[in-house]
Amino acid sequence: MLHGADDHRLEKRGAKRRCYMADEASGMSQDIEAPKEVKAPEMNQDVDALKEDVRRLREDLASLTESLKKVAHGGAEIGRARAQDELERLYEQFQETYDSVRREGGRARTGLEKEIGERPFITLLGAFLVGIVLGKFMSAR
Repeated sequence: MLHGADDHRLEKRGAKRRCYMADEASGMSQDIEAPKEVKAPEMNQDVDALKEDVRRLREDLASLTESLKKVAHGGAEIGRARAQDELERLYEQFQETYDSVRREGGRARTGLEKEIGERPFITLLGAFLVGIVLGKFMSAR
């Protein structure tokens, strides 16, 4: 077969393939290595290996996505648990303070009742004087 000025012929010798180029004008030939032909079974194996790699990458990506979701959900659970613990601690502190104020208020009331019962006239005079002072203060405004 003639292709322009070059005649290309492929010849198989053992495991090597060579390409002979003959120049019609000069009659000289040159020995050139031809690229190795990829056989269909080898190509199928390579394609299958690539498909398997892509499948594994998809599985790894899905696994990584699932792990990230679990970490995010776990972080939210930890944050919620910490907030719940802090809320319970503050409620207990409030309850203790409320109980303490209530006890002290009860003691003050008992002490005041006792004081009024022992000295009713002085208590009445003190209340009268406090009323006058507050009245003067309010009228000055």
